Amino acid sequence: MSIFLKVKLKLHKLGNWEYWPVWLVYLPCFFVYPFYALRCRSMMFFTAANPNIPYSGAFMTSKKEIYDKLPAELIPFTLFIDEHSKFQNCQQFMSDNRIDYPVILKPDLGLRGLGIKTIHNETDLCDFVESNRQSYLLQEFVDFDQEIGVFVIRNEKGQLEISSIVVREFMTVVGNGKRSLRELVESNPRYAMQLKNLDTQSHLDLSMVLSQGEQYEFAKIGNHSLGTIFRNGMSINSDRLLAMIRSTLAENDSFNYGRLDIKYRNLEELYLGKQFKIIELNGVFSEPAHIYDPEFGLFAAWKVLLAHFKKLYQISLRSIKAGNQPLSFIMGLKKMKEQFKFMGSF
Repeated sequence: MSIFLKVKLKLHKLGNWEYWPVWLVYLPCFFVYPFYALRCRSMMFFTAANPNIPYSGAFMTSKKEIYDKLPAELIPFTLFIDEHSKFQNCQQFMSDNRIDYPVILKPDLGLRGLGIKTIHNETDLCDFVESNRQSYLLQEFVDFDQEIGVFVIRNEKGQLEISSIVVREFMTVVGNGKRSLRELVESNPRYAMQLKNLDTQSHLDLSMVLSQGEQYEFAKIGNHSLGTIFRNGMSINSDRLLAMIRSTLAENDSFNYGRLDIKYRNLEELYLGKQFKIIELNGVFSEPAHIYDPEFGLFAAWKVLLAHFKKLYQISLRSIKAGNQPLSFIMGLKKMKEQFKFMGSF
């Protein structure tokens, strides 16, 4: 990567708050946090918000445990693997469920998309499994064209409401018959930040020249850290979508605050509860991700975050009064330390 491109990317990060450190984005929440903690009589009050999820999905929460609480037909085929797993087990799993490459690997305890990998062939999967020393989930790649993140909050009447919808636009470039795939990626600062990752993908030929108007769509993984653009999707909010979400989570009446990441074929089928998969169900550390729309200003984002944080406090307070105990401060600090150490390994 040239010095010019490195400087360009640094300026892009500096000028776009969506890339700023998490603590800075959430700065206003820190000022109201002591008040909420005092009212709940707990520094870790938020860990009581979703009683059916360990620590409410705050930290060191197993994705597998969350998947196990969802209808099997609505989630991707998933295999838990760790340092003791064998490649032959992965092969058998893929064969039994008629899964072809590519497949997805994601850390069982991951946050913010860290550590997600797309595996395109048997050799790469074998190499990963033999060298792996952490808990991962091996999943089928859900190849639906559309992906949204729907943030839900349970109100005081016990009904789920939709507070945020983010539409994810996958990383795509358009050729002009002259520039290579690498040059097209480098011309978009958001995409250029993915070059290090793209260079590790053996199936990609970044020297390839696309013809005029030809589109090349990279892996359809709706993660901000992998080049996906987030758009405000509240325009597709409707009673039909809410009814589908409520039906989907009907058996999870203790899930009160978080986001469902959903891949689907088209909206009409999604409204009918057909042709979709829940990629992830995220707890209290999930975000109303529509704020990361490039058109969304920082102050508008702070307003949304403060409103959601207040809802989280209210839900947690009701849960605590109902007898659900949050983590102790000492145990919360321990788990937080474990989470930061784990995230630092990527």
